[in-house]
Amino acid sequence: MAIARKGSRQITFNNQSYRWYIRRKPTYCQAVFQSPMLMAIESETEGENWCAIGQY
Repeated sequence: MAIARKGSRQITFNNQSYRWYIRRKPTYCQAVFQSPMLMAIESETEGENWCAIGQY
């Protein structure tokens, strides 16, 4: 499953393009600071099919 282009942002690091996305509305636990926000990062380079989820 790929990250949709609508609502995501592009970033370039070491001459490679990535697309990242943070959910617009936090969950209840995220809103009361009980759990960290999550963001999804995906490589835009052809042949590299991976997606990472990290804490923010």
